[in-house]
Amino acid sequence: FELVDIQEKLGTTFIVVTHDQEEAMTLAGRIGIMDAGQLVQVDAPRRLYERPKSSFVADFLGTISFVDAVVASRDKTSITIGGDLNICAACDDDLPVGAAVKLAIRPEKIYLSRTKSCNVNEIEVVVEDLAYLGFATNYRVKTASGQMFKLQQQQRRSLDAPLSWGETGYVHFDPQDVIVLKD
Repeated sequence: FELVDIQEKLGTTFIVVTHDQEEAMTLAGRIGIMDAGQLVQVDAPRRLYERPKSSFVADFLGTISFVDAVVASRDKTSITIGGDLNICAACDDDLPVGAAVKLAIRPEKIYLSRTKSCNVNEIEVVVEDLAYLGFATNYRVKTASGQMFKLQQQQRRSLDAPLSWGETGYVHFDPQDVIVLKD
């Protein structure tokens, strides 16, 4: 925050070149992401993280799960992919049925539970790996078809014991949290 304080006192613009994501997200009003010497996206930190325009930018800005898919149906505000995952995603783009897409979901946007509910985008998974961090637990879970999802479950008081290696559970996520990419 010291650089931000200096910038405000001087009333000037700073250009900071860094590979440190946390530093960039903290300091910047706008961030430019480069790939092979080409500027591929410039935007506010939140917009870059929440709505990247390519899988490169999405992956560059932290952990994310990708699902290669084909649009099975659509309406004015969303698309659905078919197959065993049957994921619904908010999408304003005019993607036709049959279009190849890549869906991306951030770990903190995925919820994991022991029991099945009636949530949209609910998928049965098996815990492949986990890392307890104190404040949260990072999980890698796998669907019956082999699709992997990475998620981070915040620690909270619950009557449910956390899932462990090899146990079956259910992930779900909101359609608004699914990023639809065309690359």
